[in-house]
Amino acid sequence: MTGFTSARSEFLKAFRPSQLMPGLTAGLVNGIIILMVTISFGALIFANIDPRFVSLGIGLALFNALLVGLIAAFFSLFPGAVALGQDSPVAILALIASAIASASGLSPQTKFYTVVAILAISTALVGLTFLLLGMFKLGSLVRYVPYPVIGGFLAGTGLLLVKGSIGLMSGLDLTGANLPALFSNGALLRWLPGLLFGVIMFVTMRRFSHFLILPGMLVGGVALFFLILSLAGVSIADAQSRGLLIGSGADNIQWQWITLDALRSADWAAVLGRSGSVGAVIVVSVVSFLLNATGLEVAAQEDLDLNHELRLLGVANLLCGAVSGIPGYHTLSLTALARRMGATTWLGSFVSAGIVGVALLWGGKILQFVPTAALGGLLMFLGLGFLIEWLYDAYRRLPKPEYAVILAIVVVIGAVGYLEGVAVGLALMIILFIVNYSRTNVVKETYTGQTYLSYVERPRLYQQLIQSKGHWLYILKLQGYMFFGSADSLISRIRDRLALGEASPKFIILDFQLVSGIDSSALVSIARMKQITDKAGIALAFTRLSPHLNTMISREVCSDSQDAGCRIFETLDFAIEWAENEIIETFNSVGLLAKPKTIIRQIEELFPDKATRASFQSHLEEKSFAAGETLIQQGQHFEGITFIESGEVSVWIDLDGGHSQRIRKMTGGTVVGEISLYLRQDATASVRADTPTHVYFLSASSLADMALHNPMIAATFHQFMAQILAERANDLPQRTLLISS
Repeated sequence: MTGFTSARSEFLKAFRPSQLMPGLTAGLVNGIIILMVTISFGALIFANIDPRFVSLGIGLALFNALLVGLIAAFFSLFPGAVALGQDSPVAILALIASAIASASGLSPQTKFYTVVAILAISTALVGLTFLLLGMFKLGSLVRYVPYPVIGGFLAGTGLLLVKGSIGLMSGLDLTGANLPALFSNGALLRWLPGLLFGVIMFVTMRRFSHFLILPGMLVGGVALFFLILSLAGVSIADAQSRGLLIGSGADNIQWQWITLDALRSADWAAVLGRSGSVGAVIVVSVVSFLLNATGLEVAAQEDLDLNHELRLLGVANLLCGAVSGIPGYHTLSLTALARRMGATTWLGSFVSAGIVGVALLWGGKILQFVPTAALGGLLMFLGLGFLIEWLYDAYRRLPKPEYAVILAIVVVIGAVGYLEGVAVGLALMIILFIVNYSRTNVVKETYTGQTYLSYVERPRLYQQLIQSKGHWLYILKLQGYMFFGSADSLISRIRDRLALGEASPKFIILDFQLVSGIDSSALVSIARMKQITDKAGIALAFTRLSPHLNTMISREVCSDSQDAGCRIFETLDFAIEWAENEIIETFNSVGLLAKPKTIIRQIEELFPDKATRASFQSHLEEKSFAAGETLIQQGQHFEGITFIESGEVSVWIDLDGGHSQRIRKMTGGTVVGEISLYLRQDATASVRADTPTHVYFLSASSLADMALHNPMIAATFHQFMAQILAERANDLPQRTLLISS
């Protein structure tokens, strides 16, 4: 019921005063244009075969326009959509027909039915392709067409409309050889009034937007034309002979159903021999429709359901194939013209199709009374609209490189053709994208070891060393998609860093967490980067690689498992820990670094008096843990402090899905568990031994007993713990930076 109500509302909308006149006017104008264009298409395809078959060919083309026009009028979700057989596939079909017409040994009848068979097959395959694209929802692929390419396509459409307008009015093709004839007195009188009429309409409609202005100007222009004819004493016949009226070239149109028996007369070997050209018709039709549809969205500032339109046109072209028609779909120029005239309902499209139907019945005699200047002026008006919008207005709102792409497309479309212009535009946009993307910094952020610490808690001596030699570690967080351009900029950044002399790094970490992908050329650049770092004696590490990138880097860059200068780590924390360990080992290996203080040594410094120290140690419980053994379990009640005498432990938090994450690592001389003790809460993380570990444990009860019986010792211990917590707070900004990134 809802669907019926909506359809009824759309039907009645066409008869509102604001829509009725624009719909009728736009339908009448577009119908005449469709009639002329379709007649020219039919003549173009069949003219070289035999004059006797031209009227039949025109009849097939007109019936095709009637069929696809009615289907679009009633079933398209884009109100006012105008559809007809299109010039892009017709151009290819005309070449096929010309080749068949020139073949020797075939009768004119055989040639005619061979061309008809190719038309039927081509159009049916176009329909099937449209239908499949719509069913599999692939219409959105056109969304990836760059905006300047669409703009160039629309501007090229405007250029061809202007050329077609002058050609229609003058009766001459706009070629260099015809330019002198174009400005002769006889030709100038035929096209100059229409040019002025189109310019006047464009300027007026650019300043005013009432829906009655354009129809009023058209009616007034036609009336003025016949008034001038009358005052000049020129008869209708004389006006036709001078080319001032459309003429009587279509008064013998006829249509007949092409039966399967008739198609047996076709040369099917010739049909199969043109399969490659038929494939080109399919590709051209799909690309042209999607570009037309996108152009309509831009021009009308509305979104089309492309998948619905593809399914609709798929059915329409399958039916057109059954009657040996030509591929048809939405036309950008006439739909835009209807929109500019205020026609946004099915009525205008229905009237356009109806005029084609009348021409099939009456032989197209209505065209004898249409002024050529009026029809040419309308085409000029529409063409100027596209040209001004995309060659004048766009100059101020688009970046100059993108505007240059539009100009290039227009030039190529005007000199060669639509598809060639679009292809050139796409190629230029790809080049422009590569250039612009190369300028985008592939490095999101950079850090050194002075500002970016791992979550390994070490004795203070080691922490101070890492801080002082933090410039040895250079961390680069990468982003985006890496290709040859961005990879080369990364190499340049590293070369600049290496040129700092004593401040140059000894360890470089590349973080790939934000890298979406990498191409083969960028991989070669990274391998070259590895050669540069090897030559400079710098160790290179990669972290947070995707599984695919991990495989590529392992195979192409870090292929030697014995190479300590090329490492891959699962997390950035692990990579920074590795670099910090290497810094410490560099000084340890030459004896320049004193051994860190163990817990026992720190207790000795804390309590110089042996009796006091013995009293404190009496509260400690000595324990040992094997590698992998748990010291503290997350969520369990735990009250006590663990002093790590030797070995290494890691702190892990449990995550959803059975995963866990390391948030801290401690080595000998550090403390764990103090938070749970002082806050009196359950353990918020688990602590596991990474290596065989020896510890001293101070329970909460022992600490309470110490405070009761030895308050001075307890106070000294609390002061010791306050210093440890203050040092951790001092390092917290760097560690928070790591975990937040």
